[in-house]
Amino acid sequence: RLGLLFLLMPAAYFLYFSKQNAMLVRNMLVIGPPLAILAARGIVELRGSFVGWITRVSSPAVGRASGRLIISGVICGLLGNIAWLAYAADNVTKRVGRGGAPAPTPYGELMKGKQEAYLHSAKEYVDGLSPETVAISPQVRAAMIELDLLTSDAPAIDPANADYILFFHREGINRRQWPTYMPRLFVKQFGPLERNMNYYPSHQGDDRPLLITREMGQELGQIEALWGESK
Repeated sequence: RLGLLFLLMPAAYFLYFSKQNAMLVRNMLVIGPPLAILAARGIVELRGSFVGWITRVSSPAVGRASGRLIISGVICGLLGNIAWLAYAADNVTKRVGRGGAPAPTPYGELMKGKQEAYLHSAKEYVDGLSPETVAISPQVRAAMIELDLLTSDAPAIDPANADYILFFHREGINRRQWPTYMPRLFVKQFGPLERNMNYYPSHQGDDRPLLITREMGQELGQIEALWGESK
């Protein structure tokens, strides 16, 4: 009975919030501990079954070794997750300026310092995509020219023939028109990792560069909004 109650609470909680029009991840934090316990129990059961099967078809020594290998894999996965969380948290604290340097003031200069760091990251990433092509929006292009990341006579890529589109979050279509909860909506986001823009594209955070595929840009009308009907 206790086990049934333990399973029933997170299941009922999940079903209730699944019926809501908007899903906020933080509302699901309460079912994290029960799910973690269930995951641990599942790993133990799967490990036991797998080790038993290996022992039957091979030898006890191989079975024990396979069990240790499974546990090592789980530990490596958890360490990888911890490393990512630490990196994301550190990325947010160093969101201003290059290398986490103190930001200039007032607010206008503060945002300029942030965007400079974001644009440097975007340019490095775009350069690494070659030979694939990236159409850079007018505002991003102007900002990169100002920062000497592009020359004023650098050829502009036709968005109709490009592989990807790079633009500022607040450019083009209204941010509230972006579809939500699409894991592969954006190819890459540049800036702090305080939000996953694939799930929260209407987030009113820093105006950061975003990269999408040309197909996605055409489907959502972003190319037309950025370059006009001719594209």
